Amino acid sequence: MPSTGSSTYDDLLLIEEQQKEKETSGSLSPFTYLCIALITALYGLVILYSSSYSEALSNGLAHYWYFVRNLYAGVAGLLLGIATRFLGMRRIKKLYLIFMPLSLIALVLQSIPVFEGDFHLVIGGIQLFSAPSFAMFSLILIISALFPSREKRGSYFLPSAVIVIYLTLMLFSGGIGWYILGVILTIILLRVKGVSIVALILAFLFSIAVLCGISFIYPDFLAPVFESIMPVSDASFYNQALVASRSAIADGGISGAGLGKGIYKLGTLPSPERMFIFSSLAEETGMTGMLFVLILFFLIGILGYRSSRRLRRKGEADSAVIAIGLSFYIVFRAYMNMLYCMGILPFPGISMPFFSYDIWEEGLTVFSAVLLYRFIYASGREVKDAKK
Repeated sequence: MPSTGSSTYDDLLLIEEQQKEKETSGSLSPFTYLCIALITALYGLVILYSSSYSEALSNGLAHYWYFVRNLYAGVAGLLLGIATRFLGMRRIKKLYLIFMPLSLIALVLQSIPVFEGDFHLVIGGIQLFSAPSFAMFSLILIISALFPSREKRGSYFLPSAVIVIYLTLMLFSGGIGWYILGVILTIILLRVKGVSIVALILAFLFSIAVLCGISFIYPDFLAPVFESIMPVSDASFYNQALVASRSAIADGGISGAGLGKGIYKLGTLPSPERMFIFSSLAEETGMTGMLFVLILFFLIGILGYRSSRRLRRKGEADSAVIAIGLSFYIVFRAYMNMLYCMGILPFPGISMPFFSYDIWEEGLTVFSAVLLYRFIYASGREVKDAKK
């Protein structure tokens, strides 16, 4: 089918020029994104193996145990994402009907202490997944489908109530870090939907007031924050893991010790394959490796943001929400993990997508990345093609 209004575009070079009577857009951005996502995922597996083989051996497992399980999870997420190719774009937006009840159940369960362990949902002694991360993915689809945009009049009460319920449960199940991340992402998505800046400022102030009120009633919410802010100065809040993390990053220097040659992962740095994998990466690859990872995630964010703008200009606010939501869902988690490991943000509990060992998180991250590719690809097509 001819696509007379399609265009060639490269979001990284900011090139966009009109083409006529060309069947495909010939765009560079989908291919560029595919390359960046693939490089990030493969690099994450390499760093995971380097950071986890000693931990696996010390636990009596094969040296490749963590690597292989994350690889299988990534392949599962990839296949599930490819399967959505048989769903039209409209049906993808309705996946919230499946994810919303599942994520709500997971949030409620993880809010109960007996089902919570290391910021994950634990059932029958088996650590499953991070309910707040699953809920944040679901929230993107919910806002896209339920929250009315400027072009579509509707009630704000029901979707606003759902958002408040989600964010409150994320606070109780995942802590302040997940709550803050959820609030920031929600405000961005609502802005894409056309909500006024004044209303968003009021919503942000309300969310901060809720956080302060709950933290005043339940002071234990602030304990992880204090442990991160004062890891050494106050003995009652001494955080040995964070001190080791900062030391590993500092010892990495410019070029690092080399892949597989880090020493902090041998026992000084706890969970080098999970929460502190960025610290192990920094020790072994130095500032060069850190900068490389920062750029990779930044490019994913840029591609998602500009694709969202393109969809918004076409009147596809729902698709624009999903495009920017999925990209920032990946990027924000990565940056918050990095900043925590460096001792800049006091919000533990958020793992690093594509890198940290977590089979559920890896599968969901890859699935999100595949969905994001579809929306980046659709952003360069005719409106009627994007709505299929």
